[in-house]
Amino acid sequence: MLILTGEKSPVFVRSIMFLFAFLFFLMPLTGIVLYIASGNAFHIGFLFVLFFFCLIGFYLLRIALWITYGNEVILCNKNGIK
Repeated sequence: MLILTGEKSPVFVRSIMFLFAFLFFLMPLTGIVLYIASGNAFHIGFLFVLFFFCLIGFYLLRIALWITYGNEVILCNKNGIK
């Protein structure tokens, strides 16, 4: 078993990280809805943009949770790593 720990960052930094993670999920959806609501047609490129921004948002959320809780447990056994 491997336990990785870190110190908590300041509240301001954590709040900014959570804000950006939330915005990376919310802003593309808002843009797509406003684009379609203005009378334009759905485009396949929206899915690629949404996927890209959701990946970035997920990564930022992961980092924000790490600097908030600062603990990760890695279990190594015969079947694999968990």
